Amino acid sequence: MHVLFTTSDGLVSRIIRRYENFPASHVAIEINGLVYESVSKGVIKTDFNQYYFNNDVVYSLNLEKIYPYLLPIDEFTARNLAEKYLGENYGFLTLIGIVLNDYLNIKLFADGKKSFICSEYVSIILNSIIPNELNIDKIPDYITPKDLYEQLNKHEKILKRSEFWKR
Repeated sequence: MHVLFTTSDGLVSRIIRRYENFPASHVAIEINGLVYESVSKGVIKTDFNQYYFNNDVVYSLNLEKIYPYLLPIDEFTARNLAEKYLGENYGFLTLIGIVLNDYLNIKLFADGKKSFICSEYVSIILNSIIPNELNIDKIPDYITPKDLYEQLNKHEKILKRSEFWKR
């Protein structure tokens, strides 16, 4: 299992990168050769090879190396939860809510599990297999790719793109 931090040249990606001051604007999770993510079309899964060649992976994190206590049942749990939310809507309004929360401390558009932004979706999956590891003081709706990176990077085992393909 890998957490993939990606970016693109799209307008929304550029805005997110600038707003967060972080090189990645999107996060997805690879489980057993499939990549699960929440995008504008909703929650989808893609074959890893297709995903890798169609996306600019900035950082990749190998969960088994960082959390050696993970068991095959954890991968099964993560995959089942990822599959459960396939087809759910993307949380467009949540993006506005994040900005309002950060600048004005107004908590709007927190819809729980009715729609997902990428980092909310991945954080829910991660919390199911590594509870108590993500210490982010935000509701899941407002978690950003940068928040996830900072929490997971505290273990300092991030693989750069060139190293990821050698797995």
